[in-house]
Amino acid sequence: FPSETEKEFQELYNFVKDVEFDRLGVFKYSEEEGTSGAKDFKDNISNTVKQERYDAIMMLQQGINFKKNKARVGSVEKILIDVANEDCSLGRSFRDAPEVDNYVKINQKLKVGSMYNVKINNAYEYDVQGDIVNE
Repeated sequence: FPSETEKEFQELYNFVKDVEFDRLGVFKYSEEEGTSGAKDFKDNISNTVKQERYDAIMMLQQGINFKKNKARVGSVEKILIDVANEDCSLGRSFRDAPEVDNYVKINQKLKVGSMYNVKINNAYEYDVQGDIVNE
């Protein structure tokens, strides 16, 4: 944000680290015509600093997300299928918004719009992989 100091950024970084958000969106500030930010603040943070701060928070969140995904391994979750092709399907759990959050990958073609019980077998930074189970 305009005028954000290194100390303020560090406070934000530590807050994200302490809270361990399940989902976190990060955006670099840019002036939007007609907004209070554009009208009331001078965009005085260099693009280089914006990118460094963006990268730092994203890398922190990536580690948090991976840790949380690893904790899901072995669990069975109800997954709604959004996309399917001949080799695999992509779905999401109750915690995931369509098109922006994590996916659950299942290595088989499933019916889009249907829900399946999926055992989570592998965790990655943003997504998990699992197999259909009958329960």
